[in-house]
Amino acid sequence: TMDNNLRSSLSIDETSSTEATDHRVIVNMTSMEDQEKVFNLSRRRLDSVYQDLTISPEVASKPIIYTFYTSLSAKETGMTNQDDVNLLQAWQEEWRNHGWDPRVIGIETAEKHPDFALWNNQLLQFPVYDRYCFLRWLAMATIGGWMSDYDTFPLHAFSATPLPNEGRMTIHEYSKNGGVPDLLSGTADEYHRLAVILMERAIRSNKEEEANQDQIITSDMFALQSVFVSNNSTYVRESNVMPGQVITRHTKKERVCKRTTGKYAIHFSHFAMEFGDLGGASDRATFAQSWLKDWIIDCRSSVSETR
Repeated sequence: TMDNNLRSSLSIDETSSTEATDHRVIVNMTSMEDQEKVFNLSRRRLDSVYQDLTISPEVASKPIIYTFYTSLSAKETGMTNQDDVNLLQAWQEEWRNHGWDPRVIGIETAEKHPDFALWNNQLLQFPVYDRYCFLRWLAMATIGGWMSDYDTFPLHAFSATPLPNEGRMTIHEYSKNGGVPDLLSGTADEYHRLAVILMERAIRSNKEEEANQDQIITSDMFALQSVFVSNNSTYVRESNVMPGQVITRHTKKERVCKRTTGKYAIHFSHFAMEFGDLGGASDRATFAQSWLKDWIIDCRSSVSETR
C-alpha cells in the first residue's frame, strides 16, 4: 500500500468499493469459450462495484487519466520511493497542464475487483513488479477510460472523449509485435476482457514452457504482444506515442520535431534512458520536464492547444 507521505503529495483516487466475497471460479482456460465464461461471470460481479463509482461535478468537465502505482523496493524497479514521488509529481503536473485530471490508483483499486483474490493467487509465481503490472488491468476494469505509465508524458493535445474506436481496447504505442502498454484507452469491459486474456496467457505459458525458459511470459507487455501475434484483432494498435529511445540519443532538433508531429505522448522508459546514455531510471523526472520545456519552445508553435 502507499505510505502516508506519498498519499499527501499526490492526487490519489480512493473511490469507494464493494467487497468481493466469491472467488470460486477455477482458472483453467484453454479455449476462447472458457475465457468467455469467466468474463461473463466476473462481469456480473462487477455490476455492484460500478454502482459505487461517481465523478464529482467539479472535475466532470476534465478528462481523467489514471496511472497505477504501488510502492516497491528499489531492488525491484531501480527507483527509490523519493524517485517515484518525483516522477509521479512530474507526471501529474504535465497532464494537468494539458487540461487533464491525472489520478494515481494502486493495488487497493485492483482489490475492488470481484476476482482479485483469484487472479492474485494465480500470479504469485511472478515477480511482484510483473504481478502488479497484470493486476493494474483489473484495477482499470473497475473504472475504464484512459491509463498511462507514469513515465509517459503528454505532447500534442488530443481528444479524450468519446473513447477511440468506440471504446475498444486501444494500445497507443505501436510495436512490430503488437503494442507497448504505456498509454491505453477502453471501456471497463474492455480492460476486463484483456485482463482475463493476458493473465491466462501468461499463466499458461509458465505451465507449458517450463522446459524452455526463453518462452515464459512474465510481463503484461510480452503477454500483450503474444496475444497480438496469435490474433491481431484482439485489440486495436495505433502509433500515437513516441518511444523515448527514438529521440533521446542526441537527435537533431529538426528530426525530433518531425518525429513527434501529431504524437499524443512520449514514453521515457528505463530503456530509453539507458539507450540515450541519459543516466538511470531515477533521473527521469528531471530529464523529462527539462526535455518537454525545450520541446515546447522548439517544436510547438503555441504552448496552449485546444482539446
